[in-house]
Amino acid sequence: MQERIAQTNKVDIIAVYENLMKGSRNHLRSFVKLLESRGVKYEPQVLSKAEYEEIISSSMETGGKGKP
Repeated sequence: MQERIAQTNKVDIIAVYENLMKGSRNHLRSFVKLLESRGVKYEPQVLSKAEYEEIISSSMETGGKGKP
């Protein structure tokens, strides 16, 4: 999605991509928390370890219409 953002200058399209990425990060946080509650340690398969750690160590994201 980051590549697609770089390929457009349409504000509405950028907002959609950014919100999808925000939702994906929130889902990852929830998924990891659920696994941990069951004693499972998740290892990232696509994201780098640094990207993964940055996401799960940050708070859930809120806001709509491209707002942080």
